[in-house]
Amino acid sequence: FINRVGSLSIPELEYSLISAYKQGFRFFVLDHLNYFISPSVDAQVVETDATMILLQKMVKEVMPEAHIVLVVHPKKLGSCPKTGISHRISIQDLKGSSRISQDADNVWIINKGDGIVDLTVAKLRSDAAAMTAGGMVTIGFNKQLFQYTMSAKIEALM
Repeated sequence: FINRVGSLSIPELEYSLISAYKQGFRFFVLDHLNYFISPSVDAQVVETDATMILLQKMVKEVMPEAHIVLVVHPKKLGSCPKTGISHRISIQDLKGSSRISQDADNVWIINKGDGIVDLTVAKLRSDAAAMTAGGMVTIGFNKQLFQYTMSAKIEALM
């Protein structure tokens, strides 16, 4: 269990993951990628690549029974100047998107709107050789009750 605020170097991340794995942990959520890379724009691509290479190595060679979820925030997104509608996040909008889409087994994208959340499965690899198409589900969110609900579209299918 790593509960740390602030940045973590790649060697510190590797040491922390291996230590937790040796203690029996098998599921890791790393929130978020920017804590492992430099704020310097010049270094971001190199450090994103290095982090992704490390995570791939960890899962394939060092911690084969582990599952790692890496939270990645999108690049700064704007809205359409004519309509004011916010751009929907896609896999190309993620910082380090080329390396992430290449190495990740699964990519989920969350788009939040007023009272709704769209969860898009942009990439889903069911085994080492197969990649299946993703999909999207819309979930309602009631701010007063702080509760998620299924959208009417989903409820109609059940």
